[in-house]
Amino acid sequence: MYKKGFYCALGTPLDKDGNLMVESFKIQIENMIDAGCAGLLCMGSMGAEAGLSYATYKKTAEVACAVVNGRVPLLIGAMDNSVFRVKERLEMLKGLNYDGLVLTAPFYQMDPPKTLVKFFKDCADISEKPLYLYDLPIITKQKISFDMIKEVAKHPNIKGVKSIDTILCRLIKLNLNDFEAFHSNLDAFDVGVSYGIDKVLDGMFACMPKTSKAIGEAIENDDINALTKSLKNMIDFRNLLVKYSLWPAFTVAMNLLKMEGYYGYGYVDYNVSEEGVKDIENFLKEIGEL
Repeated sequence: MYKKGFYCALGTPLDKDGNLMVESFKIQIENMIDAGCAGLLCMGSMGAEAGLSYATYKKTAEVACAVVNGRVPLLIGAMDNSVFRVKERLEMLKGLNYDGLVLTAPFYQMDPPKTLVKFFKDCADISEKPLYLYDLPIITKQKISFDMIKEVAKHPNIKGVKSIDTILCRLIKLNLNDFEAFHSNLDAFDVGVSYGIDKVLDGMFACMPKTSKAIGEAIENDDINALTKSLKNMIDFRNLLVKYSLWPAFTVAMNLLKMEGYYGYGYVDYNVSEEGVKDIENFLKEIGEL
Protein backbone atom coordinates (compact mmCIF):
# COMPACT_ATOMS: atom_id res chain seq x y z
CA MET A 1 0.00 0.00 0.00
CA TYR A 2 1.13 3.54 -0.74
CA LYS A 3 1.70 5.91 2.17
CA LYS A 4 -0.51 8.90 2.89
CA GLY A 5 0.50 12.31 1.57
CA PHE A 6 0.52 14.30 -1.65
CA TYR A 7 1.35 12.82 -5.04
CA CYS A 8 2.35 15.21 -7.81
CA ALA A 9 1.16 14.80 -11.38
CA LEU A 10 4.21 16.22 -13.12
CA GLY A 11 3.98 18.70 -15.96
CA THR A 12 5.97 17.89 -19.10
CA PRO A 13 8.16 20.85 -20.18
CA LEU A 14 8.55 20.99 -23.97
CA ASP A 15 10.48 23.16 -26.38
CA LYS A 16 8.80 24.73 -29.41
CA ASP A 17 9.28 21.50 -31.38
CA GLY A 18 7.68 19.26 -28.76
CA ASN A 19 10.90 17.81 -27.34
CA LEU A 20 11.39 17.29 -23.61
CA MET A 21 13.38 20.02 -21.85
CA VAL A 22 15.38 17.61 -19.72
CA GLU A 23 16.99 19.99 -17.22
CA SER A 24 13.71 21.73 -16.49
CA PHE A 25 12.03 18.37 -15.93
CA LYS A 26 14.79 17.32 -13.54
CA ILE A 27 14.33 20.51 -11.50
CA GLN A 28 10.61 19.83 -11.20
CA ILE A 29 11.16 16.27 -9.97
CA GLU A 30 13.76 17.38 -7.41
CA ASN A 31 11.46 20.18 -6.21
CA MET A 32 8.71 17.70 -5.52
CA ILE A 33 10.95 15.18 -3.78
CA ASP A 34 12.46 17.99 -1.68
CA ALA A 35 8.91 19.10 -0.79
CA GLY A 36 8.23 15.62 0.61
CA CYS A 37 5.95 14.15 -2.04
CA ALA A 38 4.70 10.65 -1.32
CA GLY A 39 4.99 9.77 -4.99
CA LEU A 40 4.90 11.05 -8.57
CA LEU A 41 2.79 10.54 -11.67
CA CYS A 42 4.67 11.09 -14.92
CA MET A 43 2.62 11.90 -18.03
CA GLY A 44 -0.87 11.96 -16.63
CA SER A 45 -3.40 14.48 -17.91
CA MET A 46 -1.41 17.43 -16.46
CA GLY A 47 1.63 15.99 -18.20
CA ALA A 48 -0.23 16.19 -21.53
CA GLU A 49 0.55 12.54 -22.27
CA ALA A 50 -2.08 12.31 -25.00
CA GLY A 51 -0.34 15.07 -26.98
CA LEU A 52 3.26 13.86 -26.80
CA SER A 53 5.09 12.26 -29.70
CA TYR A 54 6.14 8.67 -29.11
CA ALA A 55 9.78 9.77 -29.06
CA THR A 56 9.08 12.38 -26.36
CA TYR A 57 6.94 9.90 -24.43
CA LYS A 58 9.84 7.42 -24.32
CA LYS A 59 12.39 10.09 -23.41
CA THR A 60 10.21 11.53 -20.64
CA ALA A 61 9.71 8.11 -19.07
CA GLU A 62 13.42 7.35 -19.24
CA VAL A 63 14.40 10.66 -17.63
CA ALA A 64 11.77 10.36 -14.89
CA CYS A 65 12.87 6.85 -13.98
CA ALA A 66 16.55 7.80 -13.94
CA VAL A 67 16.07 10.93 -11.83
CA VAL A 68 13.60 9.45 -9.34
CA ASN A 69 15.72 6.30 -9.08
CA GLY A 70 13.41 4.59 -6.59
CA ARG A 71 13.41 7.44 -4.06
CA VAL A 72 9.61 7.68 -4.20
CA PRO A 73 6.99 5.60 -6.01
CA LEU A 74 6.71 6.58 -9.67
CA LEU A 75 3.60 5.96 -11.77
CA ILE A 76 3.58 6.46 -15.54
CA GLY A 77 0.58 7.27 -17.71
CA ALA A 78 -0.09 5.19 -20.82
CA MET A 79 -3.66 6.18 -21.63
CA ASP A 80 -4.70 5.45 -25.19
CA ASN A 81 -7.59 4.25 -27.32
CA SER A 82 -6.83 0.56 -27.73
CA VAL A 83 -5.01 -2.28 -26.06
CA PHE A 84 -2.70 -2.40 -29.11
CA ARG A 85 -1.60 1.22 -28.59
CA VAL A 86 -1.14 0.70 -24.85
CA LYS A 87 1.02 -2.29 -25.70
CA GLU A 88 3.23 -0.07 -27.88
CA ARG A 89 3.72 2.26 -24.93
CA LEU A 90 4.54 -0.68 -22.68
CA GLU A 91 7.28 -1.71 -25.10
CA MET A 92 8.85 1.74 -24.65
CA LEU A 93 8.69 1.35 -20.86
CA LYS A 94 10.18 -2.14 -20.78
CA GLY A 95 13.06 -2.46 -18.33
CA LEU A 96 12.52 0.97 -16.72
CA ASN A 97 12.40 1.42 -12.95
CA TYR A 98 8.84 2.54 -12.23
CA ASP A 99 6.09 1.29 -9.96
CA GLY A 100 2.83 1.30 -11.84
CA LEU A 101 0.93 2.09 -15.01
CA VAL A 102 -1.96 4.59 -15.08
CA LEU A 103 -4.78 4.36 -17.66
CA THR A 104 -7.96 6.29 -18.36
CA ALA A 105 -10.85 4.72 -20.18
CA PRO A 106 -10.43 5.02 -23.97
CA PHE A 107 -11.49 8.52 -25.01
CA TYR A 108 -12.42 8.18 -28.68
CA GLN A 109 -15.28 5.68 -28.69
CA MET A 110 -17.89 5.41 -25.96
CA ASP A 111 -18.24 1.88 -24.61
CA PRO A 112 -20.53 0.09 -22.16
CA PRO A 113 -19.14 -0.72 -18.69
CA LYS A 114 -18.47 -4.39 -19.47
CA THR A 115 -16.31 -3.37 -22.45
CA LEU A 116 -14.35 -0.88 -20.33
CA VAL A 117 -13.78 -3.56 -17.70
CA LYS A 118 -12.44 -5.85 -20.42
CA PHE A 119 -10.15 -3.08 -21.71
CA PHE A 120 -8.61 -2.57 -18.27
CA LYS A 121 -8.23 -6.30 -17.63
CA ASP A 122 -6.67 -6.89 -21.04
CA CYS A 123 -4.16 -4.10 -20.41
CA ALA A 124 -3.41 -5.48 -16.94
CA ASP A 125 -2.72 -8.88 -18.52
CA ILE A 126 0.10 -7.47 -20.66
CA SER A 127 1.58 -4.99 -18.18
CA GLU A 128 4.68 -6.00 -16.24
CA LYS A 129 3.72 -3.41 -13.61
CA PRO A 130 0.54 -2.98 -11.52
CA LEU A 131 -2.23 -1.06 -13.24
CA TYR A 132 -4.06 1.93 -11.74
CA LEU A 133 -7.24 3.29 -13.27
CA TYR A 134 -7.68 7.01 -13.86
CA ASP A 135 -11.30 8.11 -13.51
CA LEU A 136 -11.42 11.19 -15.78
CA PRO A 137 -14.95 11.48 -17.22
CA ILE A 138 -14.58 15.18 -18.10
CA ILE A 139 -12.14 14.03 -20.83
CA THR A 140 -13.11 10.45 -21.58
CA LYS A 141 -16.90 10.99 -21.23
CA GLN A 142 -16.99 7.63 -19.49
CA LYS A 143 -17.42 7.33 -15.72
CA ILE A 144 -15.73 4.54 -13.78
CA SER A 145 -18.34 3.31 -11.32
CA PHE A 146 -17.92 1.44 -8.05
CA ASP A 147 -19.47 -1.63 -9.67
CA MET A 148 -16.72 -1.51 -12.30
CA ILE A 149 -14.11 -1.06 -9.57
CA LYS A 150 -15.39 -4.15 -7.75
CA GLU A 151 -15.07 -6.16 -10.95
CA VAL A 152 -11.57 -5.00 -11.98
CA ALA A 153 -10.33 -5.36 -8.39
CA LYS A 154 -10.63 -9.12 -8.86
CA HIS A 155 -7.72 -8.92 -11.32
CA PRO A 156 -4.43 -9.54 -9.49
CA ASN A 157 -2.62 -6.81 -11.45
CA ILE A 158 -5.14 -3.96 -11.00
CA LYS A 159 -4.36 -2.21 -7.74
CA GLY A 160 -6.12 1.15 -7.50
CA VAL A 161 -7.73 4.23 -9.01
CA LYS A 162 -7.19 8.00 -9.18
CA SER A 163 -10.49 9.87 -9.03
CA ILE A 164 -12.03 13.26 -8.35
CA ASP A 165 -15.11 11.40 -7.06
CA THR A 166 -15.03 11.64 -3.25
CA ILE A 167 -17.91 9.19 -2.85
CA LEU A 168 -16.19 6.62 -5.06
CA CYS A 169 -13.00 6.98 -3.01
CA ARG A 170 -15.00 6.59 0.20
CA LEU A 171 -16.73 3.44 -1.06
CA ILE A 172 -13.36 1.94 -1.95
CA LYS A 173 -11.96 2.86 1.47
CA LEU A 174 -14.91 1.25 3.23
CA ASN A 175 -15.19 -1.90 1.12
CA LEU A 176 -11.91 -2.73 -0.65
CA ASN A 177 -9.08 -2.64 1.86
CA ASP A 178 -6.32 -3.59 -0.59
CA PHE A 179 -7.39 -1.28 -3.43
CA GLU A 180 -5.68 2.14 -3.54
CA ALA A 181 -7.78 5.31 -3.83
CA PHE A 182 -5.86 8.40 -4.87
CA HIS A 183 -8.12 11.41 -4.35
CA SER A 184 -7.77 14.12 -7.00
CA ASN A 185 -10.40 16.60 -5.79
CA LEU A 186 -8.55 19.47 -4.12
CA ASP A 187 -11.85 21.16 -3.28
CA ALA A 188 -12.96 18.26 -1.09
CA PHE A 189 -9.74 16.55 -0.05
CA ASP A 190 -9.80 17.86 3.53
CA VAL A 191 -13.34 16.50 3.80
CA GLY A 192 -12.18 13.18 2.36
CA VAL A 193 -9.47 12.92 5.01
CA SER A 194 -12.21 12.50 7.60
CA TYR A 195 -13.17 9.31 5.75
CA GLY A 196 -9.58 8.10 5.80
CA ILE A 197 -8.92 9.15 2.19
CA ASP A 198 -5.41 10.39 2.83
CA LYS A 199 -3.70 10.34 -0.58
CA VAL A 200 -4.16 13.32 -2.92
CA LEU A 201 -2.84 13.34 -6.49
CA ASP A 202 -2.92 16.52 -8.56
CA GLY A 203 -0.91 18.60 -11.02
CA MET A 204 -1.14 21.85 -9.04
CA PHE A 205 1.57 20.62 -6.68
CA ALA A 206 4.13 21.02 -9.47
CA CYS A 207 3.82 24.81 -9.54
CA MET A 208 3.52 25.28 -5.76
CA PRO A 209 6.36 23.34 -4.08
CA LYS A 210 6.31 25.25 -0.78
CA THR A 211 2.54 25.01 -0.45
CA SER A 212 2.81 21.33 -1.39
CA LYS A 213 5.28 20.78 1.43
CA ALA A 214 2.87 22.41 3.88
CA ILE A 215 0.04 20.17 2.65
CA GLY A 216 2.20 17.08 3.03
CA GLU A 217 3.15 18.05 6.59
CA ALA A 218 -0.48 18.74 7.47
CA ILE A 219 -1.52 15.31 6.18
CA GLU A 220 1.30 13.63 8.08
CA ASN A 221 0.38 15.46 11.31
CA ASP A 222 -3.39 14.98 10.86
CA ASP A 223 -3.74 18.78 11.11
CA ILE A 224 -7.00 19.49 9.30
CA ASN A 225 -6.90 23.24 9.97
CA ALA A 226 -3.43 23.61 8.44
CA LEU A 227 -4.46 21.35 5.54
CA THR A 228 -7.55 23.43 4.80
CA LYS A 229 -5.56 26.66 4.89
CA SER A 230 -2.93 25.43 2.43
CA LEU A 231 -5.55 23.82 0.21
CA LYS A 232 -7.35 27.16 0.01
CA ASN A 233 -4.19 28.80 -1.35
CA MET A 234 -3.81 26.02 -3.91
CA ILE A 235 -7.46 26.14 -4.96
CA ASP A 236 -7.41 29.93 -5.26
CA PHE A 237 -4.28 29.75 -7.40
CA ARG A 238 -5.79 27.01 -9.57
CA ASN A 239 -8.83 29.20 -10.13
CA LEU A 240 -6.56 32.10 -11.09
CA LEU A 241 -4.79 29.92 -13.66
CA VAL A 242 -8.12 28.80 -15.09
CA LYS A 243 -9.14 32.47 -15.40
CA TYR A 244 -6.24 33.09 -17.78
CA SER A 245 -6.57 29.64 -19.49
CA LEU A 246 -4.99 26.69 -17.72
CA TRP A 247 -2.18 25.55 -20.03
CA PRO A 248 -0.65 28.98 -20.83
CA ALA A 249 -1.14 30.20 -17.24
CA PHE A 250 0.39 27.04 -15.78
CA THR A 251 3.30 27.58 -18.18
CA VAL A 252 3.74 31.13 -16.85
CA ALA A 253 3.78 29.84 -13.26
CA MET A 254 6.31 27.10 -14.00
CA ASN A 255 8.55 29.51 -15.90
CA LEU A 256 8.44 32.01 -13.02
CA LEU A 257 9.65 29.16 -10.78
CA LYS A 258 12.63 28.59 -13.14
CA MET A 259 11.18 25.51 -14.81
CA GLU A 260 11.31 26.59 -18.43
CA GLY A 261 9.29 25.15 -21.26
CA TYR A 262 5.80 24.95 -22.69
CA TYR A 263 3.37 22.89 -20.61
CA GLY A 264 0.46 21.53 -22.61
CA TYR A 265 -0.32 20.82 -26.24
CA GLY A 266 1.30 22.07 -29.43
CA TYR A 267 -1.84 23.84 -30.65
CA VAL A 268 -2.25 25.95 -27.48
CA ASP A 269 -1.86 29.73 -27.69
CA TYR A 270 0.62 30.34 -24.88
CA ASN A 271 0.28 34.11 -24.86
CA VAL A 272 -0.93 35.48 -21.52
CA SER A 273 -1.73 39.15 -21.06
CA GLU A 274 0.61 41.38 -19.06
CA GLU A 275 -2.13 41.65 -16.45
CA GLY A 276 -2.36 37.87 -16.23
CA VAL A 277 1.39 37.39 -15.84
CA LYS A 278 1.45 40.05 -13.11
CA ASP A 279 -1.50 38.49 -11.27
CA ILE A 280 0.16 35.06 -11.34
CA GLU A 281 3.49 36.47 -10.18
CA ASN A 282 1.89 38.51 -7.39
CA PHE A 283 -0.06 35.52 -6.09
CA LEU A 284 3.07 33.36 -5.95
CA LYS A 285 4.84 36.13 -4.06
CA GLU A 286 1.97 36.61 -1.61
CA ILE A 287 2.01 32.97 -0.56
CA GLY A 288 5.81 32.76 -0.43
CA GLU A 289 6.45 30.61 -3.52
CA LEU A 290 8.54 33.41 -5.06
